[in-house]
Amino acid sequence: MVIYVVDSFQAILDNYERCRYGTYQLQEVEGGKIILRVRVGSLGYEKTFNSKDDEDLKEKLEILKSRGFYKVIKAVPEDAFFG
Repeated sequence: MVIYVVDSFQAILDNYERCRYGTYQLQEVEGGKIILRVRVGSLGYEKTFNSKDDEDLKEKLEILKSRGFYKVIKAVPEDAFFG
């Protein structure tokens, strides 16, 4: 499956209204930066923030949590999950 990465967080929220669920993931990278990845259906959104205290990041996380998005902690291939 291909994920189409868009540059609009609002597009993700609009698409969420037509999907069963949405997911997001946080990844800390070099220098304390945080990458936020959000997926709804075949649409994805990705943005890098300078720190976990970034106000825009906090605002986006609050929106995701309030709408019931699931936080992804790890991705595992299906055949390896119970292996």
